Amino acid sequence: VYLINVETHEKRLLNGDVQSSFQERFPKFSPDGKTIAFIRRPNRVAQRGSLFLTSLETGTVRQITRETDVIDSLAWVPN
Repeated sequence: VYLINVETHEKRLLNGDVQSSFQERFPKFSPDGKTIAFIRRPNRVAQRGSLFLTSLETGTVRQITRETDVIDSLAWVPN
């Protein structure tokens, strides 16, 4: 998952390694714009994935769930 500056076109890799076999999908900004949620799957054909959160302020990536469920989309909801 990359964050791209629309003015400078500079891109920043937010998670992982571009050479990794992991697939990161469905990135969604949090309502406050400080966090991105995404699903990481172990490879292109895997159906099961894990939910991760990345802090845009610190770059910290935190795993929330394990590869136990099929997740096809993400959405933030109000508290």
